[in-house]
Amino acid sequence: MLHYSRRMRKLQWRMAVVEKKTGWDEAKKRRISNALELSYMSSEEENNSDDETFLKTKPLIWRSEEYTKILHELDTK
Repeated sequence: MLHYSRRMRKLQWRMAVVEKKTGWDEAKKRRISNALELSYMSSEEENNSDDETFLKTKPLIWRSEEYTKILHELDTK
């Protein structure tokens, strides 16, 4: 459940960022919003080692470079 809720928060964050993008026209925003689905997001696995806990992202191999670039742009400030 932790992974689902984290992924859901990330999806909601990305959708909000798309709406706020000023350099994108409405058609691009609509295309990107339509492509943002929970099932298209990388899964995450929690790893524990000694004193550290971190998430390991499992990228989706079928995801295009263009889509990956867009996600990176949405995730960076």
